[in-house]
Amino acid sequence: MQLNYRHTWNLSPKEAIALQKSLADEIIHDVSVSLDDVHLIAGVDVSVKHGISQAAVVVCTLPQLELVEVVTAHMPTPFPYISGLLSFREGPVLVQAFE
Repeated sequence: MQLNYRHTWNLSPKEAIALQKSLADEIIHDVSVSLDDVHLIAGVDVSVKHGISQAAVVVCTLPQLELVEVVTAHMPTPFPYISGLLSFREGPVLVQAFE
């Protein structure tokens, strides 16, 4: 998957809060998608233990739910746990898995 990076993940908590506030204005709230047009779905999860973040991405067909791909990634956890800033803690390892 080709990702378009709009910011670095190497931010202080103060910078992360400012970035999150600036990106909030770009959220598109009303998007209409027909499930007839969706043929692939992905589920993701991240686990953090002993300073290591582990991510898994599972891609399946829709509506058959046939397994297409499973990818995992791991890396040192780059950001502390701060309520409201989970994307900065889990995002980097998810990006690594999606790449």
